[in-house]
Amino acid sequence: GTPFKHKEYMLSTNKAFKHEELEQFVKNVQQAAKDVGVKNPKFRVTPNLDGMAGKDKDGILATRGNGRTGSVVTRIFDLGVVPIGGRNQGVGEIVMSQSYFDRHLSTIFSHPRSAVIGCVNADTLRKELKQALKAKAIHFMPYSKLAHWTGSGAELLANIKQITRDLENKVDYPLDGMVAEAT
Repeated sequence: GTPFKHKEYMLSTNKAFKHEELEQFVKNVQQAAKDVGVKNPKFRVTPNLDGMAGKDKDGILATRGNGRTGSVVTRIFDLGVVPIGGRNQGVGEIVMSQSYFDRHLSTIFSHPRSAVIGCVNADTLRKELKQALKAKAIHFMPYSKLAHWTGSGAELLANIKQITRDLENKVDYPLDGMVAEAT
């Protein structure tokens, strides 16, 4: 697609693989909140979708690209990609339903993300991707519309495994962990 310069950088998240790293994140947020007079900062956890990141704003869907410059891929809506919650919902991910992939495409593509990239970047779509689009199995999922958990840092640390299981069970998309943020 045509290059698109994002007005604000679309950055990636830092990853934490150990509970101690999550504890340090919570501690850092709580200290920063205390420094500015916030007594009980809240945390929000959402699934980290494993697709193609983008932003749908002002009628333009653009990929993240390198964070500063992506590509305009708005045409994928005309192909049949479903905008969950409607158009112009901001930052999100172009993803394929995991259950659809498992049933129909797992012997053709190595990962649902590969099918999504094939759909977004192809000049001519494979018949299998046309079928996926017809079945409404490829979506633009805005992060704001994702299932999420909100609570205190103590609740987050005490319950992260259950929070993760609960959120994993609420989405039918490939995941790459969870995203925790201070709100």
